Amino acid sequence: MRYFKLTIAYDGTDFHGWQFQPGKPTIQGEVVGILRKLTQENVQLAGTGRTDAGVHALGQVASFKTQSRLSAGEFQHALNCMLPPSIRIVGAEEVGPDFSARFSALGKVYRYRIYRGRVVPPMLWRYVTGQRVERAFVPLSQISPALPIAVIVAEDGSFCTNHGIDLGAMREALEQSDDSLAESRGASTITQQTAKNLFLWGGRSFVRKALEIPLALWLNLVLPKRRILELYLNIAEWGPNGEFGAEAGARRAFDRSARELNSDQAAELAAILPNPVLRSARSPGPLVRRLAGLYERRAAAFSELDACVRGPS
Repeated sequence: MRYFKLTIAYDGTDFHGWQFQPGKPTIQGEVVGILRKLTQENVQLAGTGRTDAGVHALGQVASFKTQSRLSAGEFQHALNCMLPPSIRIVGAEEVGPDFSARFSALGKVYRYRIYRGRVVPPMLWRYVTGQRVERAFVPLSQISPALPIAVIVAEDGSFCTNHGIDLGAMREALEQSDDSLAESRGASTITQQTAKNLFLWGGRSFVRKALEIPLALWLNLVLPKRRILELYLNIAEWGPNGEFGAEAGARRAFDRSARELNSDQAAELAAILPNPVLRSARSPGPLVRRLAGLYERRAAAFSELDACVRGPS
């Protein structure tokens, strides 16, 4: 018999807590269901403790035993491939028979965050009002390189050279080309949109725009371009039912992870960014298909636009 420890992070919005409940989605139920498929055994999963409905976790520990020959890394990879994006195995290791997630725990940390701002960011507003939110933060290194360049072409052609608010000469060059991109973009840079999504509210407002500009300048000063784009790709709304971030958007539209997107799919996701409620990458209409084709061509023609966010080769 072999013994394993899992460290699990999850967004509990759509679940009725940790512990298994008949007929209701729970974290324990989701993980156990996948483990039983992988091992073909009646695996039992013990957790450090319970969490209530709607509660999230950054590192809840669980343990199980099995006769399977899969390694800890193979269990982690398989679970993350099969679990919903709102549940992630952030650690897996083989342990001794004396380890127990429940009885070996030395302590637990609970965090209660009370938001007191006058303006509630859109994703937080959905949490507060009990609406569905699906989001799985993934680092830029785990996102297909086709998506950053498609988004930069679609949203902010001078992202790598501007100071957060000035679109610069590259965007002007694109707008002067035969294929006009102006109709598909707003006036905000990616840094401004990141600031809006992090700190402000949606909709058109001169007040919001006035607040957005200094925040964008500040973000550009304190964060590298790669981190700004990584944040934007993970907090942008990418679906009509609370899908936030590239991972949730890719899974909704194409039933695949953001890492597996090809250039066509990346361009379609970029094309729906202005309004993911009315535009769909899952069932793209004529406008989305036309814009996606335009972005894909521009990404190929201006491949240097994402130079500031590329990882080491």
